[in-house]
Amino acid sequence: MSDVKAEKHDLEDKFKIKGLWWLPDSDKKVAGFLYYSSEKIELELNGSFNEQFIHTHEVRVFEYIHGMSNKGEMFTLIKVMERKSNISYPGYDTGTYGVDKFITGGYFKSEEELYFNSIEFNTTHLTTWLQKQPFKTNYTLDKNRVKERHMIYTPPEKFEVDISLINAKIKESYIANFSRTLNVNEEWNFTSYLELVPRENKHSGWFLENIKKIKDLLSLFVGNGINFKSIKFKGPYDAEWDTRKTFSLFITQGYSINYDKDKRENYLIEYKEAKDSLGKLFNNWFEKQDKLETIINLHLSKFYKESYIETTFLESVQTLEIYHRKVYNTKYFDEELYTEHSSKVIDYIASNIPEELHERLFGLLEHGNEYSLNKRLKELLNKFQPSTLQFILGKDNSKSKKRFVNQLVDTRNYLTHYELGSKKNVLMKGEDKYYASEKIRLLVTILLYKEIGFDEQSILTKLKIFPNCWFLHSIK
Repeated sequence: MSDVKAEKHDLEDKFKIKGLWWLPDSDKKVAGFLYYSSEKIELELNGSFNEQFIHTHEVRVFEYIHGMSNKGEMFTLIKVMERKSNISYPGYDTGTYGVDKFITGGYFKSEEELYFNSIEFNTTHLTTWLQKQPFKTNYTLDKNRVKERHMIYTPPEKFEVDISLINAKIKESYIANFSRTLNVNEEWNFTSYLELVPRENKHSGWFLENIKKIKDLLSLFVGNGINFKSIKFKGPYDAEWDTRKTFSLFITQGYSINYDKDKRENYLIEYKEAKDSLGKLFNNWFEKQDKLETIINLHLSKFYKESYIETTFLESVQTLEIYHRKVYNTKYFDEELYTEHSSKVIDYIASNIPEELHERLFGLLEHGNEYSLNKRLKELLNKFQPSTLQFILGKDNSKSKKRFVNQLVDTRNYLTHYELGSKKNVLMKGEDKYYASEKIRLLVTILLYKEIGFDEQSILTKLKIFPNCWFLHSIK
């Protein structure tokens, strides 16, 4: 853990900050250390904010704590909860506190103060996905030997799109740095960023909600999980420096994704393939969040957590089921007609059927107009092109579709109740449940791409050469 300013670190680092800490509007300062990692943030104090001993079993929660590091950096810790405290006499009190997030560069003590002009952020994979390649090397040869070598840097073009639903722009930005070490080593570094700029100042929560949606779309393009690497709010304009004051935000992400920052990955959709329609893609993504948010969260969750294969399978089937319900909302009967007649049945049950059966019968009526899982899956599969089903299921015929649906339904029901009964299509082997889950993921991937404007055949073409799909060749 390095002893440098927090603003020099990114969200994948581990570091500690030595400083003095106090409550807003209080003169009492307590020495301690702030520890940061992507999994948790903790504050350890060598003392207490209380002026005198107070014994209580209640967990103390502070909305804000201010701090100043030994490097002169300002901190605002947000939503701080006491985890452990020790009272010693003689000696001094100590305490450990969990911190939800913190901001460097200024002091804030109310929600009303957490409004900003814009937010700039960087994620894993962003620079390599955009692939702007601003550096070019030219060589001068003399008798097949390098006489001179020139590094040329050309500032790349940047994209900018309007998101009408949230009255904001998404803008590309970048930082290019040059460093030299005693004429021995020279290095250029180029990092891409995205900036979200609303037409009026917005609360920090608004920014975090919307950059999460942007990150999710990038994850869909990349075909892998993505972490935030840095998040900076931009506040009031500073005339002296001719720029806006920036405040770095540090949050926990609860997961760590392994990737090689210097390696060019295989991405499902490259930036060059999406750039001409980027505005349409972003706008469709935001406009369909109300309908697709749950599906997106379930679909992408695999990248950020490890689960038992049974849990993964159940969540995969649930994703398809929710998608059908959200997108098609089909019923067996007209809703008004069903409500009218089911009300009559409810009245009859209430008057003529023993009370111990009411809850069960009312529950059946409540969902009686909903499609069964079997019917939902059949309807969804029929909406895919034959070539898609040929690639994912191995065959495109009614027999293969029926077999796949029966396997999903029987296995879901078995894992829910653990009663085999007459179920003949339960996937008992772990590898079979894994492959079924992966097939569902491919189907959901195609559905999400179609929702934002991609053609099914173009996505299928990309999936056929995407490394994450190579498992299909081993099971056909």
